[in-house]
Amino acid sequence: SLPPHFVLASFTVLTSLGSAAQDFAPFNASSQKLFATLDHAYTYSMVFDSTTVDSNLTTYHNIKTLRDTLAASNCPWWGAPECYRQDQPTWGGGRIESTNDSTHAFFNRWNQPVNLALSTVSGSQTLMYADADEQFLLSYEGESTMSVLGLSESVRKWTILHQDLDGTPINSPLNGSSVSVGETIGLFTFFRVDSFPLVLVPTKLVGQSEPPIGLYTITPAVLHDHQPGDEVQYSDSHWELYQPGANYHRYYKYIYLERVDLPDSIRYLVRYEGFDAGQTELYVDTFIQKFPRTGPIASIPFDRFNGTQPILRAYDFCGLSLWYFETSFPAIGYCEEEHCWGGTDTNGPPTTGWSSLVVGLGPFSEYASNNYMSPFNDQTWLTYFKKNGIECMNEVMVGTPEAVIPPTVFTLSPNPSDGIFKISSEKPVLGVEVVDPQGQVVANIALDAQRTKLDLRSAANGLYVVRLHFADGAVGTGRVVIGR
Repeated sequence: SLPPHFVLASFTVLTSLGSAAQDFAPFNASSQKLFATLDHAYTYSMVFDSTTVDSNLTTYHNIKTLRDTLAASNCPWWGAPECYRQDQPTWGGGRIESTNDSTHAFFNRWNQPVNLALSTVSGSQTLMYADADEQFLLSYEGESTMSVLGLSESVRKWTILHQDLDGTPINSPLNGSSVSVGETIGLFTFFRVDSFPLVLVPTKLVGQSEPPIGLYTITPAVLHDHQPGDEVQYSDSHWELYQPGANYHRYYKYIYLERVDLPDSIRYLVRYEGFDAGQTELYVDTFIQKFPRTGPIASIPFDRFNGTQPILRAYDFCGLSLWYFETSFPAIGYCEEEHCWGGTDTNGPPTTGWSSLVVGLGPFSEYASNNYMSPFNDQTWLTYFKKNGIECMNEVMVGTPEAVIPPTVFTLSPNPSDGIFKISSEKPVLGVEVVDPQGQVVANIALDAQRTKLDLRSAANGLYVVRLHFADGAVGTGRVVIGR
């Protein structure tokens, strides 16, 4: 049997429920929900730091996000006396005030209430928000039974009406979208509140921890979900400036031969094939891999900043829609007094890098680098996989000439972006290659400056590998995310 939190590539979920009914409550103080845009390109967590109760009013205090601009600070930072405060509202707004009559006021960035009076009177229309130009209403559509993330659920649905003040419909992404609440799962279709009404983005539930449905945690067993015949191949390299004898570049592949589902884990019989780049000798072995169903690698809230910069999105990998989770490690530390993040004194620049995972495949890429004192970098990335009979990216065969693996000495920013990236490099760059998730080169650009821009606005949303060819013959590899 599959674990309750198991997520297939198509996001189908098997689950068992043992919790008491919520009686159509949208959420409670312990709710942990994961919403996404309708294309799964962006995800948003609904988690509360605390709850206060005052007579008829219950206030849910949302988790806070990180500012994208520096603020003055008195904390002892290594660099300038500034930091990034973690005091911005989440996508759900600054806070939520709930009254005993089931009216919920979500407050946007400007402290304006967006009211959800969830009336169940047939044909009722309640005002959600209005300003000098427009209004939003909730129209009750009734109660029905439907499947939500594999769970058969009684559902109450309200349709959002976006109109001008005369009642004429306004064609927008929210007009005609829904707010839906299940009897046991609570709120499961909604919209972004933080920048409402300037930003109108409908969302839907893709996971929650109680009852446990959809994607709410990534355990080793969820991450390494394979079937017999699946294959994954990796490139692994290490480079040190002052210890060239320690440098290597090798490839290795796992071929999954058998799978055994145990109550506490998944066990595989695996064939290993490895070789050093440019060599002709293939190393082969067979062994057992075992991945536990407990011990989460990541859980809701996937997007909460904790010193790493997390990203959770779904990407198309050669026709397979799979969840991609990345954490990057900026060179900053935490100041508790001001709930603030800034440059800390580490006796020199700390090691930076990232780690990314793809649910159902395993690790996707890992990178660590430090150019101070004893420069080094470590890189591991997925070069090829076969899953459910679908092959993706380019398998590297034994005997392939070794690629140059130098230190990465460039940055791409902002990342993610809408397609315009600034390249900052410590040495001259002659050209750039951009490779899509299918392993196809989608751009090949000649450059002759150390500081320039990369324009990928014509490319689809997704994750891309960027290879920079330096004037000294070295090659650097990075990744960019395009999202609009």
